[in-house]
Amino acid sequence: MASSSASSGTKERKSTTNHEPAVYCWCGLKAPLCVGRESGRQFYGCQKWLGDECSYFLWKEDLGREDIIRPSHKKDKLNEVKIIVEGLVQRISHVQEDVKCVKTFL
Repeated sequence: MASSSASSGTKERKSTTNHEPAVYCWCGLKAPLCVGRESGRQFYGCQKWLGDECSYFLWKEDLGREDIIRPSHKKDKLNEVKIIVEGLVQRISHVQEDVKCVKTFL
């Protein structure tokens, strides 16, 4: 993933005001285009980077690469997992009820 090439200077950033395409982080906020103070490289990062809540990071030159997972894809996968978990919770509940019924007959 692109974040593996991030250096320690990337947390020190300065927003730019260029007219760039909107990029959204994994938590759904618009990720501003920033410039690393040490490297001078442009990147997109989550607005919540200080709290380590999202950790979205993308070098500008990687924008448009199809091998990088997009936030919308990650959200879709998260929703998919939530639906699976809800189904499993319901199954567990039904199995627990069945176990109670079986115990009453023993």
